[in-house]
Amino acid sequence: MSGSNRWPAAAEDARRLRDRIACVLRGRIEDGTYPVGSVFPARRLFAEELGVSRSTINSACRALAEEGYLLCFPGRGRGTVVLDPLHPPTGPAVVAPTGEARTESWPRPGSNRDTANHVAAEIRKRIADGTYPPARRIPSVLQLAAEFGARTWLVRQALTVLKEERLLYSHNPNGHFVDPDVRKARSTAAPVPQGAGATAVHHGDGDEPRGYVPLSPGGTGGVR
Repeated sequence: MSGSNRWPAAAEDARRLRDRIACVLRGRIEDGTYPVGSVFPARRLFAEELGVSRSTINSACRALAEEGYLLCFPGRGRGTVVLDPLHPPTGPAVVAPTGEARTESWPRPGSNRDTANHVAAEIRKRIADGTYPPARRIPSVLQLAAEFGARTWLVRQALTVLKEERLLYSHNPNGHFVDPDVRKARSTAAPVPQGAGATAVHHGDGDEPRGYVPLSPGGTGGVR
């Protein structure tokens, strides 16, 4: 038999195997073995249990994601959450349990604007509740990107919005800091318009102006 005849048969076998694995996993979701809202087990565990390759498991999970049974999250330490396809979650994030009595809010894969808005909203919340105190440096762009499973340029976009709101300022090459006058900034009637806020008011000798400070041409804004 020629190779041109073998390949279609092999591809068909792969699809059938994927469909069988997807059927098994779908059944476990529907019977409550993997409850809606729970974190789906690691793919390698299924590969070992069912005696198939990781690529077959990945293919089956993609099929279930297309059907609305699973939602996969990018980023280190994240995974896949079980969904009810008839009642999909709404909003920019999904709350997923990550341990005993512990949950994390994971940003849903979506548009770039949704992702940037979610990152900005979460940082804004942390500034408001004191997680990020005034005059203190916040995590770096790379750290925030890893936490939120987002591209670094989307994190920088979110930080730019917060600087325009005078909640953050940049101090190259040390990173991004919560504005010492953040309480006053939060009490203002409206955010500073695009490009505004680069006033001559300084926090102290050697500090950058309060408000919007353009990122460096390299795009890192001095964050290492």
